[in-house]
Amino acid sequence: MTEFQPHTDAGGASSLDPGQPTAPPESYGPPPMSKAAVTGFVSSLVFCVPGLSPLLGLIFGIVGIAATSGGRRRGRGLAIAAIPIALVVGAGHCYLAYFMGVVTHRMLAFPSRVVPVFRASSTKVPEAAAEAYQLSSAGFRRAVSEEQFQAWVSEVIAERGQLQSFKQSRPPFDKDPRGGNVVIAHLAGDFVNGSAVIDVVMVLNKKKGSWEFNDIRVDGHSPISE
Repeated sequence: MTEFQPHTDAGGASSLDPGQPTAPPESYGPPPMSKAAVTGFVSSLVFCVPGLSPLLGLIFGIVGIAATSGGRRRGRGLAIAAIPIALVVGAGHCYLAYFMGVVTHRMLAFPSRVVPVFRASSTKVPEAAAEAYQLSSAGFRRAVSEEQFQAWVSEVIAERGQLQSFKQSRPPFDKDPRGGNVVIAHLAGDFVNGSAVIDVVMVLNKKKGSWEFNDIRVDGHSPISE
């Protein structure tokens, strides 16, 4: 009688041996997580690094999609989600940069809209003062009426003559030591009767995204202190 011989593979391992694997070890368990997919997803959510974080999220998201194709790596959903999130965050960064650029430009240009009130002739003071008064903050208007502001402008022009020219001093701007969104613009003004330091205290109106003046001082004298 012929003795039964179990089938063996080329390496001599028996197919009936329970201690031998029947498939490669790497086929057991879930595939590893894609580091690129995780990095892309996390980077796309980071909003505190303008420009860089959404760019990294976009790049690693694309790399993560390639790395997870065919089920070789896990995390395909994270990689796919990283791309639209990175685009949205990037658009937010662009809008923020644009907004800050507009605010900064308006801050630099704002004193040039206010100081020309001192160039008005005696007959034009009421009109010029009324126009400048519209650029003031609510706090300034509570402290000084339009008539009081007009009288103060007339007094400055009567004492110093009309403003001939002005330029930024050094430093051109200072943060108000009391804090808040208050900036002080320093200007050197040349009047008919001599030069004077003009300080325009500016506050940012967040709702409008525009600047308003809280006070104007000519050699330290302001309509609030009059």
